[in-house]
Amino acid sequence: MIKLASNGKAIKLGKQNACILFENKGFTFLNMLFSLSIVVIIVSSSAILIPYFYRISERENDLNLLEWEVFLQQTVIEMREGTNLIVEPERISFTSKSGRIIEYEKYGFLIRRQVDGTGHIICLRNVKTIKFEPIAGGAALTVTSMTDNEYRCSIRNFHELKAMQ
Repeated sequence: MIKLASNGKAIKLGKQNACILFENKGFTFLNMLFSLSIVVIIVSSSAILIPYFYRISERENDLNLLEWEVFLQQTVIEMREGTNLIVEPERISFTSKSGRIIEYEKYGFLIRRQVDGTGHIICLRNVKTIKFEPIAGGAALTVTSMTDNEYRCSIRNFHELKAMQ
C-alpha cells in the first residue's frame, strides 16, 4: 500500500510496520549515528590499549637507555668544567665554573641533581643501587637497575688530571 506523506513524498508501508522513503537513497541520520557510535567506541578503547601496543622499554623497572645516555652526557660535560671533585660512595659533588656546588646523589629509586643543596632535578629513574668510586682524574660510576642490570662508566675531570701531572 502506498500513501502520500505530509511532505509530499510517497511512503510504502511494509508488512512489519516499517516505513521506507522511496526517494531517500543517501546517508541517513541513523546510519550517521551508528557510524559515530562505532568511531567513539574505537577511539575510547584505543586509549586503554595504547600502553599494551607501545612500550618504550621491554622491562618497566629497567633503566631507560635514552635517560642513561642523557645523564652520562650531562654529567661528563659538567664534571669536565668543574673543580674540587669530592667522591663518596653514593654521592659525587664538584664546583662548577660559576662557583656553584653541584651534587649527584641517590634519592629513593632516583638519581637526582642538586645545585648548592637546593632543587630536585631527576636525572635517572628505577635505580636500585649506585656506587661512585674515585679513580685517577675522576670517578667510576656503577648503577644497578631495579631488574639487577648493571651499567658502568668512568667520568674524567680535566682539572684533576692536570693536578696529578
